[in-house]
Amino acid sequence: MDSIATTGIEFAKGTLDTANIIGNAIKPYMPLINTVTNLISQIIKIYETAQYNKKICKALLVRAEAAEFAVNILQRRQDENEALFLQQAFYKSFVKFKEILQKIKDFAGDVTNLHGFRKYLKSTAIKGKFTELIDDYDTAMKDLSFTMIISSDEQKKIDNVSLEEDIAETLEFVKKVEGGIDGLSQKVNMVYQSVELLKTQASSTNSLSIFAEVHAPEVDSTFLADPPIFRKTDQRGNDPFLVRKIYKQGIEVACKPIIIPKKDTLEYQRTQTHLAILGKISESRNILLFYGIS
Repeated sequence: MDSIATTGIEFAKGTLDTANIIGNAIKPYMPLINTVTNLISQIIKIYETAQYNKKICKALLVRAEAAEFAVNILQRRQDENEALFLQQAFYKSFVKFKEILQKIKDFAGDVTNLHGFRKYLKSTAIKGKFTELIDDYDTAMKDLSFTMIISSDEQKKIDNVSLEEDIAETLEFVKKVEGGIDGLSQKVNMVYQSVELLKTQASSTNSLSIFAEVHAPEVDSTFLADPPIFRKTDQRGNDPFLVRKIYKQGIEVACKPIIIPKKDTLEYQRTQTHLAILGKISESRNILLFYGIS
C-alpha cells in the first residue's frame, strides 16, 4: 500500500514539473478537485435524504459547503496561486483534504440510517468519530491556507448540542422499535445463523437424517376463509394464481398453490427446508410474514 502511495506522489511530482513547464499549474489538481466536488454533492444528497441524526449531518454539511466555497475561490484565483500549486507539500495536503472529505461522507452515510448506525453501538463512539473528523478537517483547511468561514468555538458549541439531541433521539427510537441496538443486533444474528444452517441442509445431497428436525410451519386450513366480498384482485398472476384469503378472521394473506414432493424423499425434505427458511426470515422486522403451508 505504501509503495502505491509513494508511486502516486512521485507521479504527481512529475506532473507538477510538467505543469511548471507548460504554465498550467492547476492541471494536476483537476482530478482531485473533481473528486472533492463530487464528494460534497454526495454529502448534500445524504443530508437531504437523511432518516436519522439530521442535525449531526447538517454540521458535516456546513463543513462541506465551506470546503466547496474555498475550492471555488482557489480555482478562480489560480493565476495568483500558481506558485502554491507547484509546491509538493501543497499537493500532498490537498490529497489528505480529499481523503478527509471521503471519511466525512462515509460517516454521514452511516449515522443517517439505522443499518450504518449499528457500527457505533455507544454514543461515545459517535462523538469520538465526529470530533476526530472535525479536527482533521480543521487541520486540512489550515494546511491549505483556506479561509475558515466558520467560527470554530461557536460552531463546536452548536455541534455538541446537535450531537446530544440527535444521539438521544435515535437511541430512544431504536429502543422503542427494536428493543435496543444490542437486542436488534442479536436478533439479526440469530436469524442469520438459523437461515445459514437451513441453507446448508437444503444444499446437502446426503441422507435424510440431517433433515429430521426441519419442518415448515403449518397452518390449520380451518383458519383460512374466503373474503366476505370478492374483488377482481383476489386472484393475481398466472396459473397457478395467487389467491387472497382471510386468516383467523382478520388477517389478509396471499396463498400460492405448490406441489409438495412425496414424503420420505430427499426432495420432500429439501422443500420443507426451503419453506422453513421463509419462516425464519419472517422473524426479522420489515419482511413480509410467511405463516406456513396448509
